[in-house]
Amino acid sequence: MPPPAGSSEPICSHAWTTFALAATISQWALQRLAFLDPMMAASSAIVGAGALLLAGIYQLTPLKRACLINCQSPLAFIAGRGGFGTGSASALKLGAEHGLYCVGCCWALMALLFFGGVMNPVWIAALAAFVLTEKLVPGPWLSWCLGVLLIVWACRSWCYNATKLDTPEGENRFRQLPTER
Repeated sequence: MPPPAGSSEPICSHAWTTFALAATISQWALQRLAFLDPMMAASSAIVGAGALLLAGIYQLTPLKRACLINCQSPLAFIAGRGGFGTGSASALKLGAEHGLYCVGCCWALMALLFFGGVMNPVWIAALAAFVLTEKLVPGPWLSWCLGVLLIVWACRSWCYNATKLDTPEGENRFRQLPTER
């Protein structure tokens, strides 16, 4: 079903298309550097812990909160800006702005696909379920709890793999993420 006349949906999708292009370029770069395994999950403890840490810190920021507030209710967002306005240009601007808020809300969680695996349906479903829950539950506490959990997980992953450096495999062991993620 096409969006209603004056809708901001096509522009919102352009923000996501741009994000998808950036994610694809990142995937190619990480794959060329051999930081992704065949499931497209991080094969490096540094990359894996870095993705967890980045997402965890971002969950705690005021920018994440502002983006989430504006993305949680598209109708409230549109009403709060006086509606679509007159003409296509104002609807285009409104759609672009809302799309940026939604990308700003979820980009770090989507980057976690590189941690758990782009080809891992369980990981994808878990992230999708969290994103949905985060958008439906008001207040910052859910984002903050996940942020702290991701930071702790990053530190644990880093420390677990750092203790393996003095094994005969040395750096090769360090590049592997723990199997009990």
